[in-house]
Amino acid sequence: MQQAGMNAGTGAAGSPNQGQAAVPVAGRRGVSGWADPGWLHSARHVLGNQAGFLILYLVVIQVGGFLAGLVAQWEWNLLTDPVPPHRDMEYIYQQTDVRYAGMVNMMAGLCGLAFLVLVRRRQITDGGPDGIFHRSVNRMTWPVFLGCFLLLFAAQTIASIYGIGLDWTTKTMGLTSISTTSEAIEAASGSIPMFLYTCFVAPVVEEVVFRGAILNSLKPYGRVFAIVTTATMFGFFHGDLTQGLFAFAVGLLLGYLSCEYSIFWSILLHIGNNLVISQIGDALVSHMSQNLANYVGLLELIVGGLSMVVVIYLGRHRIRAFITANRTYSNAYAAWANPFFVILLVLEGLSMVWLLVA
Repeated sequence: MQQAGMNAGTGAAGSPNQGQAAVPVAGRRGVSGWADPGWLHSARHVLGNQAGFLILYLVVIQVGGFLAGLVAQWEWNLLTDPVPPHRDMEYIYQQTDVRYAGMVNMMAGLCGLAFLVLVRRRQITDGGPDGIFHRSVNRMTWPVFLGCFLLLFAAQTIASIYGIGLDWTTKTMGLTSISTTSEAIEAASGSIPMFLYTCFVAPVVEEVVFRGAILNSLKPYGRVFAIVTTATMFGFFHGDLTQGLFAFAVGLLLGYLSCEYSIFWSILLHIGNNLVISQIGDALVSHMSQNLANYVGLLELIVGGLSMVVVIYLGRHRIRAFITANRTYSNAYAAWANPFFVILLVLEGLSMVWLLVA
């Protein structure tokens, strides 16, 4: 059922909007007022296709990727690990969230990429405005890229503080400490598969899925609508409260980059975030004394806060102009009432709650 809907309107067998009524021209850029029922029906239909695609993508990476990761790690251990118990499939299964999380995550990402190529091949090869790798007429400048990088740094700093506060709140309420994707990555840090997954595989695949396939399919209904909707899906996709809010904020920034410049810049910034800010930054801090690490954390907080204020202030006219030129109808978000979109948010929301009570 989901596969059929996806092929009809997401580009698995044609353009992203194939099989639907044309989007009214008045609803494409810089409009105001209320959308008519036909526009809302069209937007809801396309959004449902994107949500259905993402649900299938989640199934592929969580089931297919997990099984592929188990087999790949088992074969690797047979070839390289001299310890007999480490070659046992049961032992490998028990270590999938700790020691072997890198291999499992990397295989999940590669399975997701294969699925994407299979069902969105036409959108990948399309050089037009609906294509994943289309190029914008706008040229990237160093001030813009540096400003976006500083905003990412500020978001990371704020997310760290938010995570500490959320963890303290849950403990105060008698709930368990929240298990996050960051902790799973940290548990397998130091392994080559986890490094490759975190710094290269995940940024590329996630950008192609969210800022490529999904965002470009929603752009005809307004770029602001497409960016906010995609960022919401990206936040829920991470499946935990700590990473979810950060992913939503980052999704807004990466969506802007992809729309105004190209997906190549959002991929580069995503890699920069995971490689420079997360991997290299965390590695440096881990080798410091506790007192020095505390001072560095305070400095990061100050620099991150000031960077956010300065960048937003200097770019306020650009931000306002982009929102004005790309706003959509006031009731456009009524399209979120699509069943597949609601199911996606509910499933990922339950995953967040599960981490609190499990």
